[in-house]
Amino acid sequence: MTQQTMPLWENWLVLALVIGNFALGILVFSKEKKNQRNFYFLMFSFSVGAWITTSFLSEFFPLTNPSLCIILSKLALAAAFAMIYFLSLFFSTFVDEIFLPWKILHSIANYFCGILIILLIIFTPLVVTNIKILDKGFNIVYGNLFSFIYFPYIAFLVILSIFCITYAYPRISKDLRLKFQYCFIGLGMFLFLSFFFGGILPIITNNQNYYRFGNYSSIFFVGFTAYAIIRKQLFGIKIILTELLVGIMGIILLILPFLMPTTFLKILTTIVFLLFCVFGYYLIKYTRKEEELRKQAEDLAEGLKQLNEAKTVFINTAAHDLRTPLTELSWGLSGIERGIYGDFQKEYPEKAQDIIVKLQKSTERLNEIVESLLSVARIQQQTLSYKKEPVNLQDLIKEVVDSLDLSLERKNLKIILNLCQKPLTLMGDKTKLKEALFNLIDNAIKYTPEGGQITVSLYHKTKDAATKLAIIKIQDTGIGMEEEEIQSLFQPFSRSQTAIHTHTEGKGLGLFIAKKFIEDHKGKITVYSEGRNQGSTFTIELPVQ
Repeated sequence: MTQQTMPLWENWLVLALVIGNFALGILVFSKEKKNQRNFYFLMFSFSVGAWITTSFLSEFFPLTNPSLCIILSKLALAAAFAMIYFLSLFFSTFVDEIFLPWKILHSIANYFCGILIILLIIFTPLVVTNIKILDKGFNIVYGNLFSFIYFPYIAFLVILSIFCITYAYPRISKDLRLKFQYCFIGLGMFLFLSFFFGGILPIITNNQNYYRFGNYSSIFFVGFTAYAIIRKQLFGIKIILTELLVGIMGIILLILPFLMPTTFLKILTTIVFLLFCVFGYYLIKYTRKEEELRKQAEDLAEGLKQLNEAKTVFINTAAHDLRTPLTELSWGLSGIERGIYGDFQKEYPEKAQDIIVKLQKSTERLNEIVESLLSVARIQQQTLSYKKEPVNLQDLIKEVVDSLDLSLERKNLKIILNLCQKPLTLMGDKTKLKEALFNLIDNAIKYTPEGGQITVSLYHKTKDAATKLAIIKIQDTGIGMEEEEIQSLFQPFSRSQTAIHTHTEGKGLGLFIAKKFIEDHKGKITVYSEGRNQGSTFTIELPVQ
């Protein structure tokens, strides 16, 4: 074997890579020195720099100074262990919750084991015992602890890191997820190039010296990770992958002209390279434009979401603030009517009863609005609670219709009940089912002209051997609906212009609430209308016992 010599350019390359690793680590750490993640990245980048340096230097001394070669090989192995160790701690910082893998990584036992293994590698022959000189280079002769402690512990750290990554990734914010993706791109490039230079190329060329370039490719992982940590606004992964693809293809096409045997092929490959540069420029440009449009759409969606949440909070707050004075007003009117505050009706006999009735109706109306607003807020905040009990649907429908007698009489509407004789019972929240039916029948009353007719039907059908359904149909001879009105019918605060002109006091909440209550009882509600002034039919399906 002849003494290993390195080309001058590789010496400068290694120096640049080591300085680059150290500089990136210091740069990230200096951005936020108290951040634990930045500290672990600093230690990781220093370990990478030490690994590259010691691996490179060990190639110079296997013949002239074997003892120094063994020491450098030990340091390289210790640096490789430190890389995995600090990288596992780095990934663990993305986990917000403390769970078992996180506890293990941050335990005193893990810190102690890490330090102990590094000391065993450097100061004992238990992990590295000797070197074996080959025709080209040398091999490390490993001790017993390499197979029983060093390699298993590295595998253990890798498994814990994977647990942390898989646990944290779905739970972190979109920005942190994008940073993770940058790390994965750099890690993927490092692993691929290490495998290529350390596994594939030596087999093809029968030359082991290429493995060092796999080590050098670690700069991709360090660089991508540092960029992801430092930069607040990152390009999408699609842009990065496109730029990488264009860059790699461009380098290959740039090298090709120098390898061609004839002038014609040199010119041809140069033209191909120039055309590819133009194509690559426009590809990256349009990819960035597409990414910007996607980001704008996401920002708009996020803004709408926040606006909707703010609206829900406002509704909830406003409804609660209105409830207290309305309760006091209702109690006050009731007291006046009963004469608690004096005989108001004797002093003003002509107007007293009329005023009290109007005020009570207005108070009831406001209470209905408040309760509807609170129901909408609970629905949107997903805080509804249901008290389940046996509910007889025949009795429930009769209760709702009886409560609407005055409204039916006021508009001279005829109501027909077609209820099946067999009792239909389900386990549900009676109050909420009653409110849903009330809203639907009350809706039919509001939008059916005087002298019209409303039909409420109840029957059952068998869906399959295990499921029996109760069908409730509410048909009216009212103003009807067009198809486009039906599509937005169950949206909160949604009312058509025709509905507004017919009944100005509607709030567009009743049907939304009814649909939610029915669906939460594993039912569904549909609506059908042949068109304007053709009436409407609301159909409810509910599973019954």
